[in-house]
Amino acid sequence: MRRSVFPAFFCLLLCAASGSAETFEQLAARATAARDANDIPRALAAYRQALQVKPDWAEGWWFLGTLAYDADQYQQGRDAFTNFVKLDANAAPGWSLLGLCEFETGEPSAALEHIQRGLRLSAGSQNDMEEVLRFHEAMLLTRTGLFDQALGKYIWFARRGIHNPQLLVAIGMAALRQPLLPKDLTGDGPDAAAAAGAAAYAWMGSNFHDADESFRALLARFPSVPNVHYFYASYLLPSRPELAMAELRRELEVNPGSADARAMIALAFLRHDDPASGFPYAKRAAQDGPSTPMAQYIYGLLLSRQGDVYEALGPLETAARLDPANIEYHMALATAYSRAGRPAAARSERLRTLTLAQEDSPRAR
Repeated sequence: MRRSVFPAFFCLLLCAASGSAETFEQLAARATAARDANDIPRALAAYRQALQVKPDWAEGWWFLGTLAYDADQYQQGRDAFTNFVKLDANAAPGWSLLGLCEFETGEPSAALEHIQRGLRLSAGSQNDMEEVLRFHEAMLLTRTGLFDQALGKYIWFARRGIHNPQLLVAIGMAALRQPLLPKDLTGDGPDAAAAAGAAAYAWMGSNFHDADESFRALLARFPSVPNVHYFYASYLLPSRPELAMAELRRELEVNPGSADARAMIALAFLRHDDPASGFPYAKRAAQDGPSTPMAQYIYGLLLSRQGDVYEALGPLETAARLDPANIEYHMALATAYSRAGRPAAARSERLRTLTLAQEDSPRAR
């Protein structure tokens, strides 16, 4: 009877496979050697192979992500850092680099959330990435339409004397309320933004002589660009309210649908104890700007002031939802809830304001 060759054949195959397959330790060592030799393609391939064998290897995901980020392979970097933070949710650098990768892959909402988480986790520590992260945070706030928040973030740069053309353009975009990224500007957009950024930068640094000159130059060169007169009015309002009102009316001539300009006119009337004159502007601002937090806030505030508390809740809730980091909006909503006989909701909003103040204070320092 002839003996079968198949058992011996399969044994040979198994022996050959076991002899050629690399262990995790061998793959990790090969990945490290390639990284040390700056052989990026080989290192990336080796890290991917090692992580297939051991997917809970946090160090491997970290190095795969950083190598991909440095090689401008942002999608691969995003995927690697996503896995890394699943294994170490308190790693500030992981969240930060995840956000930076998402910025490059065109995911602004996720990028903003993760960059801010990285900044919170690293608050109070020495961080070489802080300037880059803060810059991207402010650009993303501008991109999502939270212009006043973005301008507040840029003050950090002015106070430290950080100054470059790219920064001025980005600041100017927030000042002119353009929900874009700098790379999206066309035509005269970069020049107008740079001019507005120069004025804003001087203002942030309390250099009022330079700010006055920069505003004059901005108005002379770009008098018909939307939000130029609004921005100048913002500068004038605290000290020269009459001139500010004139600029706001010029803004409405250039930009008739400006919810921001009408909201600021309403706010100016309120500050001068004349809410009745401001109410029509606030109402129109809320109608024209359903996604404009300030317009919704001032309309809700004036409704509340005149006793229409229940009607005020809608716009105030909208303002707080659109700009959830604005303490003033939550305070106004807490007051309205209290007047409407909703103590639990009022308490929740007051706690929210305390949380926001505690979160922001370490980064402000």
